Amino acid sequence: MHKISVLAGAVAIDLMIGDPRWLPHPVVAIGAAINWLERPLRKMFRPKTGGVVLCAAIVSAVFGVFYLFQKLLGAIPFGFIGTAFFLSMAIALRGLVFEAGKIMLSLKRGNVEKARENLKALVGRDTYILDERGIVRAVIESVAENASDGVIAPVFYYIAGGLPLAMAYKAVNTLDSMVGYKNEKYMDFGWASARLDDIANFMPARLTGIFISLASGRNFARALKTMVRDGGNHPSPNSGRPMAAMAGALGIALGGPAVYQGVLEKKPFIGSGGELPGPDSGRKAVRLTLAGSLIGMLIMGAGYAAIFH
Repeated sequence: MHKISVLAGAVAIDLMIGDPRWLPHPVVAIGAAINWLERPLRKMFRPKTGGVVLCAAIVSAVFGVFYLFQKLLGAIPFGFIGTAFFLSMAIALRGLVFEAGKIMLSLKRGNVEKARENLKALVGRDTYILDERGIVRAVIESVAENASDGVIAPVFYYIAGGLPLAMAYKAVNTLDSMVGYKNEKYMDFGWASARLDDIANFMPARLTGIFISLASGRNFARALKTMVRDGGNHPSPNSGRPMAAMAGALGIALGGPAVYQGVLEKKPFIGSGGELPGPDSGRKAVRLTLAGSLIGMLIMGAGYAAIFH
């Protein structure tokens, strides 16, 4: 039960304090290491080879560092508190719900400009052109996708392989967010990072869709059916799964065209709710994200306890 106690402590720490800006964060250090290595690796290797070396070096180094941390913390009294603290830094439930809630509150107060500004923390699309419904759609898509990346996936990998694997997953996720772009600069160099991120998120994304469906209560069947039917209607092999479950749970349409850096990207719609979602759907999505994440962590923890104890 030690692992489950650590997980419970990590979730409690995240919900209480989140990620204070004044506290050094491992992801910041991982990002700095990626930036530091990129230029010399580009000089030493062909782009695709250099990207493979970068991916392997960062992920293995992070795993190794936190393997040593876990061993060290396990050898001292109350070291499990330190493990829980580090694990809480891999979980982003409070931050996700807080940022989304802040945007919805701005809309409730009629401050669309403030909502657009706050939305930049969650999405990569151009926010200045979005009306209220477009902002709400972006919020819902972001909380559904990030429930997988920021909550379910790190917990899944913690249960599978402890703190080192959870932080190695965060390294994979950070690599993808920094070099996994399909543009001229990173198409080859970021290939390995993007592919590894797809592989790492395959199971967590589908589990997240199931957990969101469970949290939707009486809409469970519709949410699950929408995830199966429309989960592939997204450029990412994984992001569409929890997004489709959320669309089905709320009875709305997500996806569709979006503008990134002034370029319109045509994407298929996910779900079949007709009009784009309104503010009420946005607030429900935030609550579903919180409930689905907590349900998911409880189920995964209980599953581990039942199998190994």
